[in-house]
Amino acid sequence: MKRYFLFSGMLIAMIACNSNNPEETAVPAKVQKGPLIEVPENPVKIVQKDSILLKDVELNEKTVSGKKNVSPLDKTQQKKYSIRKLDNVESDGFRYFIYDTLYSGNGTTVLLISRTWPEENIVWLTIYDPAMNLLDLQQVYYDNSEGSLNVESSIRNNQVKITTDNAYDESANSTKTVTWYINSKNKLVKK
Repeated sequence: MKRYFLFSGMLIAMIACNSNNPEETAVPAKVQKGPLIEVPENPVKIVQKDSILLKDVELNEKTVSGKKNVSPLDKTQQKKYSIRKLDNVESDGFRYFIYDTLYSGNGTTVLLISRTWPEENIVWLTIYDPAMNLLDLQQVYYDNSEGSLNVESSIRNNQVKITTDNAYDESANSTKTVTWYINSKNKLVKK
């Protein structure tokens, strides 16, 4: 009689747990041998952070024209900073300056180098390795007396936002903005 009650109790429990809905059907757990490893429901994503953190700088007519440059780079310094690689127009009248240092550390130096001339101003963002070899560059500011081309930039963290306004561009919108960042290989990459 005890067996009958035990058997009927188990039968009632099985019937009560049985359902026609497959989502509610219990599935037996798989038995795992060895240590138990828990996997989180939402695995953590590893996101590579920017390799460097640049100094915040605004480059526009007001900030560049108001910057008081120290002494210009001499011929030896121009060679050290690879001026001929970033500016292929040669003139004895051009004066080059270290406009600002955006980052220096971990074997990388990021500088703003400017070229001044009575009729125009240019600033390049330059990236150097420990031996001061030029790794990459991008023009981040340009202004001339004609006003036909204007390049301004906003540098925040590792984002370099460059806005170009070209009066000779005949498209509907002559103003274009491109955002760049410096990758882990110290190269400028468009976003």
